[in-house]
Amino acid sequence: GLALLEKIKKQESTTNIPVIMLSASDDEDQIVSALELGADDYVTKPYIAKVLLARMGTSFRLMEKNQALETLAKTDFLTTVNNRGCFEEEVGKLISQAQRSNQELVIIMLDIDFFKQVNDQYGHESGDKVLVNFAQQLKKCFRDYDLIGRIGGEEFVLLMIGSDQETVKQRAERIRQCIEDEGIKHQHNPEGELLTVSVGYSCYKTKGKDFNFDHLYQLSDKALYQAKSHGRNCVRRYEFEH
Repeated sequence: GLALLEKIKKQESTTNIPVIMLSASDDEDQIVSALELGADDYVTKPYIAKVLLARMGTSFRLMEKNQALETLAKTDFLTTVNNRGCFEEEVGKLISQAQRSNQELVIIMLDIDFFKQVNDQYGHESGDKVLVNFAQQLKKCFRDYDLIGRIGGEEFVLLMIGSDQETVKQRAERIRQCIEDEGIKHQHNPEGELLTVSVGYSCYKTKGKDFNFDHLYQLSDKALYQAKSHGRNCVRRYEFEH
């Protein structure tokens, strides 16, 4: 039982499954060992079925609460995309994947144009609704396995791998066009505020080499600044050759 428990808890796919040890042994050392290895509970035989079922229910409720807490810790409370901490945590996994498969890595940065005017004119509650609506539209434009995060204020970032230059350009342009066409809604203007988004991106072919994410992030930020400087509501790519 202990050997199986240890194996379950070591595998990523099963580590969060609740485990109740059911054993004829009431040896204190074995009970302690089971709990230290990650068992949620320990029941000795003979057991009462009704009590065992109740303990199982408790284990499932605790698991659901822990999952909810983990989601809260990783999710931006307003827009429900990844918060900055979670985004930076997940970045390493995608970089490793891109390096192993020699795929291109892409960072797209997006900033809502004139967002401050919404807060100033309608208040922060309307500004929050703009951010929520923008995030919803953003999710529709990209793949489920692209990494999206809100990194502060009205600024969002997207990390993608395995896309060629033309595909990246098309996706960046699609979100820009979508925001321009549909508008960003809030309670003071249900038809959609005339807001647009500026987009900057940069690409890097990892080719198994050492990679500096912060550097690529800065290049995308520069591309975003270029988009802002060229009148906003446009897409700019930072030209970077390694």
